[in-house]
Amino acid sequence: MHCNSSNILSASVDKLVKLWDYNTNSSVTSFEGHTDAVVCCQFVDENIFWTGGFDIILLATFLLVLT
Repeated sequence: MHCNSSNILSASVDKLVKLWDYNTNSSVTSFEGHTDAVVCCQFVDENIFWTGGFDIILLATFLLVLT
């Protein structure tokens, strides 16, 4: 699990990474892409995060910020 100023990331054995709203404690969205358990996640900055899993895949995800 890792957090930035407004969101929390969670990695899981179900191959998903979830983005949670820190203020409401609700799931915002789920990210797919790993083929095995996701074991680590970390924000690089407010809009980019890395994930890694037992599938030996490292993914970078860019959050789209709409204004």
